[in-house]
Amino acid sequence: MKSVFALEKFQQIIQQEPTYTNFCESELSWIENRKLDWSTDRIRVGVIGVTSSGKSTLINAILGTDILSSAIAPSSGQLVCCSYGDKPEIIIRFEDGTEQKLSGKKFSRDILQEFSDERFNPKNEKGVLSIELTSPLFDFGKDVLLVDSPGLDAFGLEAHERLTLESLVPTIDACIYVTTMKTNSDRKTLEILNTVAKYQCPIIIVQNMLDAVRPSPSGDKTREQVAADHRNRVKKIVDRSSIEDKDSVQIIQISAELAKKWRSAKSVGAEPPISEDAYRKSNYEPFVSSVTGILEVKRPRI
Repeated sequence: MKSVFALEKFQQIIQQEPTYTNFCESELSWIENRKLDWSTDRIRVGVIGVTSSGKSTLINAILGTDILSSAIAPSSGQLVCCSYGDKPEIIIRFEDGTEQKLSGKKFSRDILQEFSDERFNPKNEKGVLSIELTSPLFDFGKDVLLVDSPGLDAFGLEAHERLTLESLVPTIDACIYVTTMKTNSDRKTLEILNTVAKYQCPIIIVQNMLDAVRPSPSGDKTREQVAADHRNRVKKIVDRSSIEDKDSVQIIQISAELAKKWRSAKSVGAEPPISEDAYRKSNYEPFVSSVTGILEVKRPRI
């Protein structure tokens, strides 16, 4: 499998030099623990993004349930995965080979944080190997595993950033990079795009917080024109990147918050706190169509 092959290559590079082996002991342990876990035929889609970009909100929308917290402090070396399941469930796999499944009232943000948040599981003292969230409303199909990752510029989480860029990206079949409609670091975006390009991974750039866009203070640009300026800024970064097929990079502007509100309410049969027109303007459905279009290329032909 592509994911396992990439992990083995990463492992070989570290083990070439004894100094690296000693320094990267935790990374080697992380690799060994995930080789078996990632021996699967599922299509892997990675979600990466800067802190406060709304990445967790977007994943909640994809799951159709409000389970991930944006305030989480990731526990050491953990990645949270999401997939289709017959019912909402938290599946926790431990380093000792055991597994725990939590559903019903235990499928909750508070329970999830007990295992995935550094504040409640410092240095992964509970020995969690991986966490998978399942939902019958998962929007990308039964053969897809969506892999979340820590914020790429979170203070004090430089090791998580290295883990994401250098060991996650080579193992995924497609990448969703979440940024915002606000002015962000062009240098950071360029760095991320160049890393993704190195592994020739298809990428969709999501500019989140579309609902926060307003006409220019001077009144010379409409809301739509301001949004277009934000898109053009990112397009220029794509053009400067080392991505070979720059025309293949899709830039989707969405409001993950509006999409999450609509879908999480619908999932429990409640009246959504926003109108159907507001949901439509969130651009969530065009985003899903863009991702599924890429995944169709990855699916084997029968």
